[in-house]
Amino acid sequence: MDSSNTTPACPSDDEKPLQILLCVKPLIALATALALGVSVLCLNFEYSIIFPHLYYIPIIIVCAFFPRAGIWFTVAVALAYVALVFGVTRDAELLVQALFRALFFLIIGFVLAYLTRKRAAAEEALAFERKNLSSIVDEQTDCIARELDQSKRLENAYRAATEYYDRLMNQANAAIVIWNNGFYITRTNAAFERIAGKPKTELLGRKVSAIMPLDEAALRSPNKPVILPVPDLSGPPLQVLWTFSEIYAPEQTEPFAYLAIGQELS
Repeated sequence: MDSSNTTPACPSDDEKPLQILLCVKPLIALATALALGVSVLCLNFEYSIIFPHLYYIPIIIVCAFFPRAGIWFTVAVALAYVALVFGVTRDAELLVQALFRALFFLIIGFVLAYLTRKRAAAEEALAFERKNLSSIVDEQTDCIARELDQSKRLENAYRAATEYYDRLMNQANAAIVIWNNGFYITRTNAAFERIAGKPKTELLGRKVSAIMPLDEAALRSPNKPVILPVPDLSGPPLQVLWTFSEIYAPEQTEPFAYLAIGQELS
C-alpha cells in the first residue's frame, strides 16, 4: 500500500515540542503534589467537600498534553484519592462518596483524553492534506511553467520559420505569387510586385486572373509551364515563364491554394 496516500496516525507524546514538555511536566508534578498534600491536610481536619476539585487540575493538564498517558494517570489519581480517604478517615460513608468522586475523575479523564486524541488526529490529518495540497500546487505550477516554456519555444520556432519563409520569398529572384481556391491572391514577393508594377497592398485580395492573362480553368489545372506576357509601363510587355504547383493540406485530396513561380525571359 502506498504510504504517501495514508493519513498518519495520531502523534505520540514524544513528538510534542520539547519546550512544552519541559514546562508541563513540572507543573503536573506540582499540581499532583498539591492535591495530595491538601487532601491529607483536609482529611485530617475532617474536611471532605472542597479539596477533591484540586485533582481536576493535573488530570486536565495530563489528558490535554499526554492523552495516552492521561488515562492511566487518571486511574492512578482516582485510586490514590480513594486510598487517602479510606486510609485517613476509615469512614465507610466517605469511602462511598470517594468512590463516586473517583468514578467522576475517570469519566472526565477518559472524555478529555479521547477528545484530545481526536483533536490531535484531526490536526495531523489537516496538516497532511495541506502538505498534499501544497505538493499538488507545486506540481501544477511546474506543469504550467513547462507548458508555458514549451509554448514559448514553439512560438519562437514559428516566428523563426515565418521570418525565414519571408526572407526566402522576398529575396528570391523569381516572381512568386500564391492564391486560394477563390483565385484571390494571398501572398506575393518583391519580384512579383516589380513585374506586376503594383505594391503588395494593391495585389493582395485581387483576382489572380486580373494580373495574369490566364483563364481560371487553366489556373485550376496547372499541368505545364506557360509563357505569359505581363504589361510593362516602361516598354513592351515582359515575357514571363510561369510554373504552377498545387498546395495540399495534410491528408487532403483537394488543393487549398496554388503557387506560381515566374522567371523573366526578356
